[in-house]
Amino acid sequence: MLRLSCLLYFVLTGLSGYLYGLWPHLAPGVSAHGLIGVLGFGYTAFLHFLVTPQRYGPKASRLRNLLAVLSLLLVAGALAGSSTLLNGAALGYLLSTIFLGFGAGATANRREDRFLQTAALISILSWLYFLYSWNFSSVWQLEIRFSHILLALSFPLSLLLFSRYLDLLRVSTREAGLTLVVLVSGVLAMFTGMLLEWPRLETASAGVLLLLIVAYLLKAAVQRDILLVIAFGGLLLTGASGIWYVAVYGQDYSRTLLSAHAHLAHFAWAAYGIYHLLMNRAGYGAGRQAIFFTPLLLALAGLITWMLQPVDWLLTVSLLLFLTSGLCLPLTLLTKTSRQN
Repeated sequence: MLRLSCLLYFVLTGLSGYLYGLWPHLAPGVSAHGLIGVLGFGYTAFLHFLVTPQRYGPKASRLRNLLAVLSLLLVAGALAGSSTLLNGAALGYLLSTIFLGFGAGATANRREDRFLQTAALISILSWLYFLYSWNFSSVWQLEIRFSHILLALSFPLSLLLFSRYLDLLRVSTREAGLTLVVLVSGVLAMFTGMLLEWPRLETASAGVLLLLIVAYLLKAAVQRDILLVIAFGGLLLTGASGIWYVAVYGQDYSRTLLSAHAHLAHFAWAAYGIYHLLMNRAGYGAGRQAIFFTPLLLALAGLITWMLQPVDWLLTVSLLLFLTSGLCLPLTLLTKTSRQN
């Protein structure tokens, strides 16, 4: 059921973006389209990798079904603009994620266990923030924004991707531990800067994260892993565009830049990474993976071009390319290997 949810939210992400004006804006900076892309497709894919029999034993199947139902409630709430559904789904996620964070067993990959346990604990804090920021506008005289939830709940997937990519690059356990510390402290510092409205802290922490990304981009280049070069290159562009947005906040083109940043994050990092992990697990080689990555990246290029020069056919072509790239999802999610993991 969780696998089918991933497929549904992938399609809904594309269609809700194409039919953007039909769906409600849930809060400043948060549309139904954005919530479905991050909390629907991205976060559900993270849960698909997290909740396995190896980690949760015989409870995994029931947990996956429960999480699939919660995701359906959340997406329905986003499309309907229903506060009741959003609150109910978020509360259910909070309670279930507490179990995910503290009830996981050890697997053969202890390093990934540490990354994913950290991701689960961050998810707990993120769902608490979701509930508070959705229902209140300030805490301790600090103005809080619901839009921050998009960053918070995209981070668990990033930790999963880093964990798998570090394995592919054969990084030492010590270096992986340092990477985890830098990632978590950097994102927490950036989040603090956003809450306190300290752009210098936000920019400085993002700069540190960019240096980490560059280091792994170079490592992937040295090892001639072109797929990881593209992955870290996409993340580098995502981070750089985010810093650029903070630097020019309030300018006429800043909203376009923010939209480009968000779509870089979704296409070039999140969707690319999800595809990569699924196709690796299904045994796809680099050439076969390129068949699906090519339309994904072309869709991103077309979409950003459309943002700069709105031409109707560009948006339609980008949607078709995006949906075409997603054909790898049913081919990998519904395989025997996927059912066993």
